[in-house]
Amino acid sequence: MKITEKVEGKRKTFTEVVDVVCDICKKSTRDQGDMNFEYAELAATWGFYSKKDCEQHNCHMCETCYDKIRAYIHSIGGVVQTTDYSPGCHGPISVPDYPDE
Repeated sequence: MKITEKVEGKRKTFTEVVDVVCDICKKSTRDQGDMNFEYAELAATWGFYSKKDCEQHNCHMCETCYDKIRAYIHSIGGVVQTTDYSPGCHGPISVPDYPDE
């Protein structure tokens, strides 16, 4: 979950994210340098003909919990799409992330 606080600017008040807490283990996702948040977000938006008509679901996960969820998806035969933004790449490369065999 994103933790926010109101910050008074010179001309207006705005909301700033001060922490992102893992919705599974409840740990902060702030990196060791205290500069960024390292988290994954699972999001679902359901349409009119779903049993979850017009609901939106979100879950923020730390890297450890994400790895567990990803392993579970693999264990039931699912695939997680991975996009590589490594330096030196000529644009993003998306590949299916198949479980190790």
